[in-house]
Amino acid sequence: PPSVWKISTSTNENENKRIYSLGDKRLADIFSEGERKVHALADFFAEAEMNRYQGVFIFDDPINSLDEINIEATCNRIQKLIDNGNQVIVFTHNLFFLYSLSEHSFDKQKVNKVNKLSNEVYIESDVLVGRKAELKKVFQEIEKRMNALTSKPEIEVGVFELREVYNLISGYLETYVEAVLINDVITRYRANIRMASLDKLKEIDKNSIDGIQSLYSQTSRKGSRHSQATGTPPPTYKDLIVHFDDLKKYNEKAK
Repeated sequence: PPSVWKISTSTNENENKRIYSLGDKRLADIFSEGERKVHALADFFAEAEMNRYQGVFIFDDPINSLDEINIEATCNRIQKLIDNGNQVIVFTHNLFFLYSLSEHSFDKQKVNKVNKLSNEVYIESDVLVGRKAELKKVFQEIEKRMNALTSKPEIEVGVFELREVYNLISGYLETYVEAVLINDVITRYRANIRMASLDKLKEIDKNSIDGIQSLYSQTSRKGSRHSQATGTPPPTYKDLIVHFDDLKKYNEKAK
């Protein structure tokens, strides 16, 4: 190989697209998808900085195929654009990337969530990520569904409806552990433990851990979020009433 790799770019006529090559080889023939993405992002950020571009930047899931180190580097560069007074809009469905951005960019961890339905798109503004507000929203949905079930004769309550409520309950408990029990010191979608917040864990109650673990074990087996062993009994409405009453105790602590 040459001592220095010279990367050249070309743009075909009437096409706003750069083609990268090393000698007579395109990068697509040499590098993986993730490596090509790193080259493209590096070129983009470098051009923006050299030309001192000021304005609006829009990123549509820029970190596909990137590892954690390069996701972190991309977050740093996006933060630099923000610090330089630009407006930056990011679309992503990658939760790790979302949490990494929120760690860098926002005092209040708020995002806009785009929901696509069969015939419409609507936007939830200022959605709080991984916080107690998320718990409140999920609990309200659980209450809504429980009220709907209560209005029916028990014989008309279907297993599917019960499993849907149990899915919400087990998801609530997972977020509760992150946001309340361990105070967001570590979460599923952040790269690092927040060491400066470790003092928040001094008051963890062992009884609370035992209670949450027991309730989660019972409710997660009743839903459809995880595969169930053959012969697992289907959920019943009477059991759901008991488990919902137990959940209320934790919801009071989450307020």
